Amino acid sequence: LFTTSQNPTIRLRAALALTQKEAQKEEKGMYITNASNVVIEVTRRCNMCCAYCLRGDAQNVDINPEYIDKFFEKFRPGSSIISITFTGGEITLNLAAIWYTLEVVKRKNISVDDFYMVTNGKDASKMPELASASLAWWAYCHESDYCEEDFCGVTISGDEFHEDIDDDAYLILSGLKYFREKDKKTDFSDVALINEGRAKALSASAYKKEEPEDIYLDVTNLGSDLLDVSRASLYLNAKGDIVVGCDWSYESQDECKATNVAQSKDWPADLLEHDYCEVEDRSMC
Repeated sequence: LFTTSQNPTIRLRAALALTQKEAQKEEKGMYITNASNVVIEVTRRCNMCCAYCLRGDAQNVDINPEYIDKFFEKFRPGSSIISITFTGGEITLNLAAIWYTLEVVKRKNISVDDFYMVTNGKDASKMPELASASLAWWAYCHESDYCEEDFCGVTISGDEFHEDIDDDAYLILSGLKYFREKDKKTDFSDVALINEGRAKALSASAYKKEEPEDIYLDVTNLGSDLLDVSRASLYLNAKGDIVVGCDWSYESQDECKATNVAQSKDWPADLLEHDYCEVEDRSMC
């Protein structure tokens, strides 16, 4: 007879048990139970080159579906998000990521109260699919007990820096109940530019400028490895980085990121140590 140490079957079972215990340890970690504002940067590609763009020069980067999975796997099943925004780059260059995000939140049973999408509208041929994706999100948000119809929206950005847009883009999106025609019609003679990205190269004498506001994420440790996050946006960029707030250039995002969902074993726990997070510990209450 084999002894415990010699019997291959017993040794294999012991090794599997150890692996399962290690996996359970990793799976424990911290989880998000509520988030007020989530932003998903679906791409850094863009089909315009606006002189004031706070992101800076476009990059040939689309978000990897793995990053979306890694991000939402740390949301507790049945958790809630008040608002989710899709940004870029130009979001119509990676509509697949918007559809995939909806698939993931449905699978995790994460309720979402409202959504927001901004396009530059340049490629009118992309507008029907954008409308379809937004309608799918509209239907999903309506399943939430706290859906805020007035905060759901799709809009086309427009100002002196943007190229002229084909009327067809407006005609397609204007049929949506939640199309916000005036949301991103900005007059920069009255509104200050955020001094990030390409805007830094614009003359301060010609345009009002302001630095990005230092805004903090409120992180409440509820105990039982659960976190509630509010106030600032929890921003997942196309590189898988978690950034606090959304008014940062790509360069600044590299400098002030909190963590990376693909590189961290427990990215919510990393928030507890980040400079732009203010932590309240209720775990002992």
